[in-house]
Amino acid sequence: MMVWDGWVKAAALATAATAVAAVLFTGKSLRATENQYGLTQRTWFTDRFTKATEQIGSEKLNVRLGGIYSLEWLARDSSSPEQASNQSMIFEVISGFVRTHRAPPKSDLGPCEVSGIVDLDVQAALTVIGRRNTAHDGPDPINLADSNLRYASMRSAKLRGVILSGTDLTCGQVVDVDLS
Repeated sequence: MMVWDGWVKAAALATAATAVAAVLFTGKSLRATENQYGLTQRTWFTDRFTKATEQIGSEKLNVRLGGIYSLEWLARDSSSPEQASNQSMIFEVISGFVRTHRAPPKSDLGPCEVSGIVDLDVQAALTVIGRRNTAHDGPDPINLADSNLRYASMRSAKLRGVILSGTDLTCGQVVDVDLS
């Protein structure tokens, strides 16, 4: 009987050791899977970001619009606190597009005309900036300084913290805009 008890104890110890080893292996496997998932997410973001930034440099309006809205989609997917740098980078590209847009110089523009409009791609970029979730803004403010935004429509836009110094908003529709 005593020999039998020894075998039972040995079997129980072996089972417990196997269970502990399985738990440790599962933990390591889970960490490896999490690391692989994080790498896949970063690669996916980088690929989508690169494609969208290439699109906004296109000669074709529809491709530029697709790039702008792709960047908006990426910004919404980058809304967690650990991804704030992604969102800052996205809005830096969008605001850079607006600032460097080749609008007519201010001196060539006359008084407001009923038919005046801002280019569709610039308006789309402003719309994306204006409807972003400001709670997820990164540390760097969006910079639209010295932009020519004549005739731009910014209804109900969230422009909190956006740098607008020297920006021409003449003839624009700036209604119910958060400029805090």
